[in-house]
Amino acid sequence: MKNKIKKVFKNRIFICILTALVTGTISVYAVTYFPSNQVTYDNKTSGLKSSDVQGAIDELYNTCSSAVQAGDYIYFTTSLYSGDESQGGYIYRMSVNGGDSKLIFHDYNNAIEGLYVVDDYIYFTATLYGITGDSQGTYIYRISVNGGDPKLIFHDYNNVIEGLYVVDNYIYFTATLYSSGDSQHGYIYRISVNGGEPKLIFDAYNNAIEGIFIK
Repeated sequence: MKNKIKKVFKNRIFICILTALVTGTISVYAVTYFPSNQVTYDNKTSGLKSSDVQGAIDELYNTCSSAVQAGDYIYFTTSLYSGDESQGGYIYRMSVNGGDSKLIFHDYNNAIEGLYVVDDYIYFTATLYGITGDSQGTYIYRISVNGGDPKLIFHDYNNVIEGLYVVDNYIYFTATLYSSGDSQHGYIYRISVNGGEPKLIFDAYNNAIEGIFIK
């Protein structure tokens, strides 16, 4: 089957701790010598979303906390095929150090191929393949990292959704039309994490787009 995108998250613990120490030192100095209402903050070059000092500190804290907690688990998918026909897919979680895996979700009919984990949710694609290998449509779901019932975000009735990336409350994903295994058309879309109508970002015409990454 087609190549699947894989995500690798870099550990930022050292950077966060160093930044927090420097920020804490500067904050103590500022509080010691200046009233708080005289402290200004401009987020144009910081890369943060907050527009005030307290918001920036809170955002930095949350970023550091997430980085410290990230990287404990590997999330992965497996799918069963008979010929080119999908027979079902699974999502598992296991420690980065190995050991027993935990089953998060089982789709009895569709292959699970695209996967992205952010915050407390797993976003994934589920595709039904017919006996000729042609896609019968792909779904995008969201499910808790602890399992449970998935929420349907979007259903593409004709195209295979293979790569997806979640950032700033949006899902960016690729959709490719295949006929007898040959790609006919590729697209990049954006959609809210809560669903709705996707927005077309790019049309690749005759090429398949299988992976996507945002930096």
